[in-house]
Amino acid sequence: MPPQPAIDALVPFKRFDRAKERLAELLAPSEREALARLLLTEALTVLADAPSIRRTLLVTSDAEAATIAAGHGAQTIPEPEGVRGLNPALEAARLAILDGPEPPHALLVLHADIAGLDAAAIARFLAGAEAERLVRLCPARDEGSNALLLRPPDAIPFRYGPRSALAHAAEAEAAGARFERRIVDALQDDLDTPADVERLLRSGRGGAPVALLRSLGVAGRLRGAG
Repeated sequence: MPPQPAIDALVPFKRFDRAKERLAELLAPSEREALARLLLTEALTVLADAPSIRRTLLVTSDAEAATIAAGHGAQTIPEPEGVRGLNPALEAARLAILDGPEPPHALLVLHADIAGLDAAAIARFLAGAEAERLVRLCPARDEGSNALLLRPPDAIPFRYGPRSALAHAAEAEAAGARFERRIVDALQDDLDTPADVERLLRSGRGGAPVALLRSLGVAGRLRGAG
């Protein structure tokens, strides 16, 4: 049996004061911050418990997020000043990782807004990542890229944005890498828009994030908006 690759997890997070801005019509600023804090904490907890993950790194410019990361054994890569946008922030973080000591064989990029995330989902997504050039992703419900595994870590450029699953697939083909879509239900429910929240509340999934949303009376707000 070949040795398991060293896999590091990279979690991007912008700032609590800008958290979940696309939910502004549904949640007050303090509620959006509370939801973002819960989701980030859950993601860091799950990654810390995932045996396939060697270490977790958070890329952010938010001091509170960095403190939360440290409390879960994660390192923080400060987002460079002047960097704007998810893709440049991830590229800068990837360069820092590859230039550091003991760079990983593979990199898992995981969004910090996935409801119902658990270690078993991470294990299912990462299982069998032996290919030397591999791009594997689990799409969000809207064809975003909720989980993206790159082996090697610089296999392709980052192409996050609308329908990024398709853009990442195209980059994999251009790079001659093996491309895999691996659907894991517990990795598909991100919370970016009111439609995401409504779908999650109807699904019965989501654990603590769903409990928080219900405690805030979000279901009633959605009915009122409809």
